[in-house]
Amino acid sequence: MPPTRVTITPHGPYRIQGDFELVDEDGLVYGLGGRTSISLCRCGQSGNIPFCDGTHGRCGFRDEARARDLPARPCGRRLWAALSAEDGCTLSASRPQPPLAVPSRPWLSSL
Repeated sequence: MPPTRVTITPHGPYRIQGDFELVDEDGLVYGLGGRTSISLCRCGQSGNIPFCDGTHGRCGFRDEARARDLPARPCGRRLWAALSAEDGCTLSASRPQPPLAVPSRPWLSSL
């Protein structure tokens, strides 16, 4: 089976091809009836969410979907204990980190 490929089509759906499994938020697997390629809705208007039913063409959905690089992942807002190698960022003990933001509490000033 070919590797998984996700194509974001201009003005259309996400096209997924290859060896993949589609699951819901509870981990339950969608039965795809043996399909090795599917289209997922990107316009949010499909009558068969999460699958595309072609509504994007009727509702005027427009998006060029051109590839681009994402900026590096920010690291300063995560707690040290929560960082892991998969985070894609590096922190050094010698590099000062910004202080944690504490929301102001104006109602406490009157006490």
